[in-house]
Amino acid sequence: MAPKKKEEERESCMGVFTFHDGSVYEGHFIKKDPPADPTQPVSGSRLSSTAAAKLNTSTPNLERGTSTPTVIPHGVGVFRDCSGAIYDGQWLDGKMCGTGTLTFPSGCNYKGDFLVNYYHGVGKYAWPDGSYYKGEWKHSMMNGNGIYMDVSGKCWHGTFIDGGCTSAVAEQVF
Repeated sequence: MAPKKKEEERESCMGVFTFHDGSVYEGHFIKKDPPADPTQPVSGSRLSSTAAAKLNTSTPNLERGTSTPTVIPHGVGVFRDCSGAIYDGQWLDGKMCGTGTLTFPSGCNYKGDFLVNYYHGVGKYAWPDGSYYKGEWKHSMMNGNGIYMDVSGKCWHGTFIDGGCTSAVAEQVF
C-alpha cells in the first residue's frame, strides 16, 4: 500500500465557528499547522479582504502565535460575514472553490462556479432590479458566451471579454 499523502493526513471535521466580529462559519473544515504569516490577506476575493483573510487563516477563539492548528474551511459550508454577505457552497483549503452561491447585503447574488475566490466557469449574477448576466466567467469577469438581460427586458446574447460585451444580438422579451 502506498504511503498517505500529506493531504490525506489532515483531519477533516465539521463545526460552527463564531469570530470576534460576529461572522460565522458552519460546515466542514480541516486543521493545519499555523501559517508562517497569518496576516497575509487573500488576493482577488469577492468577499472583503478582511473576511477572506479571516477564512484563510482562521483560528477562531484562540490566540495567534501558539502551536494550535489553524482551522480552514474545506468541503461544504456556509460563511456569514458580519457585513451581511453570505457564501453557501464548496470550499478548498479556505477558498471558495467549486459550486456555490454568494449573496450580498445589496441584494445582488452570484450562483455558479468558483475557483480560488473568483467567479470562474459558468454562473449567473443577478442585480436587485431584475437584470442579470448568465454565462461564462473568468477571474470574476464576464468572459465568454453569455446572456445579459437588462431591467427593461431586453436580452443581449453574445460574447463578453474581460467584463465587456464584444459582440451581441439584442432581442426584446415580452
